[in-house]
Amino acid sequence: MDHQTQVNGSAESPARSVARNMADVWHDVLTLSELQARLVAIEARDVLAKSRAAICLLAAGCLLALASLPVLLAAGALFLVETTSLNPASAFGLAALCGIIVAGCLCAGGWWVLRRSCGGFQRSGCEWRRNLDWFKNVLARGSAPAPRQGAHL
Repeated sequence: MDHQTQVNGSAESPARSVARNMADVWHDVLTLSELQARLVAIEARDVLAKSRAAICLLAAGCLLALASLPVLLAAGALFLVETTSLNPASAFGLAALCGIIVAGCLCAGGWWVLRRSCGGFQRSGCEWRRNLDWFKNVLARGSAPAPRQGAHL
């Protein structure tokens, strides 16, 4: 082995060096993935806590609409049959259309309240973009830089 040339003062083979660098990169990727998953779990808990009232309102509205809608629509259709010259099929169809419009308005209102009550997963989204940029830089340079210091969970 004395006759082999040492590169940069190291007797490590290029294949071994690549394997070591890839192991370091994958270790960092797995660490970042674990931290990303923990951050998503924390944000999911925060979003659920902030949007609990909106979800309850949305669920209550949906349950109430489901429970009373058939009776209300049938009553409205029978009212149309008695007060207009509509046949029963047209009156029930018109009542169903009105029910669909009201249900759509309730769902849109619940969705609006839900979107307003929470900002989504902003922290984990930002951290995901930073992690992805770091990984792209590591792959572009060919070696892993020193691990970056960030906020710890």
